[in-house]
Amino acid sequence: MAATRSQDDAKDNNAAKFARVTRRGASAEAVAGIQDLIRNGQLKAGERLPTERELAEALGLSRPTVREAVQALAAM
Repeated sequence: MAATRSQDDAKDNNAAKFARVTRRGASAEAVAGIQDLIRNGQLKAGERLPTERELAEALGLSRPTVREAVQALAAM
């Protein structure tokens, strides 16, 4: 039991030293990219989006990732 307690204490001490790193997925990056295009005026509110291929090229992402992002935006 004592070994387990000291291991738990060591984990707690290490956790306090480092900040948790968060990582966004590619689709979250695509959502943010599309939102930035809207905010910058490159995409107008209410107008049709460019094709998946055009968005994928503009954002440097794959078409399935862009498709997932567009679905996420539609659900918002």
